[in-house]
Amino acid sequence: LSNSLVPGRQEDAHEFWTALVKHLQSAVIRPHVQANRGKKLPIALQETSVMYKIFGGYLRSQILCTACNKGSNTYDSILDLSLE
Repeated sequence: LSNSLVPGRQEDAHEFWTALVKHLQSAVIRPHVQANRGKKLPIALQETSVMYKIFGGYLRSQILCTACNKGSNTYDSILDLSLE
């Protein structure tokens, strides 16, 4: 499943889940990459896959300037969310 998952080494469920979802996403988009002559698909197109529709989302990063009170939002596409 992943080179980082090695027998005999302790791994947690999140590492397994991340590797599984990444592998499934690669399998889902592989036919489209092959049809695109091996070129990487744009992230906007990858986000239309069944994996993104089921497990995907966006992580919003928000910065607020205390001097001028102006805000800035950045949205990053994610397939998993790490809670720390």
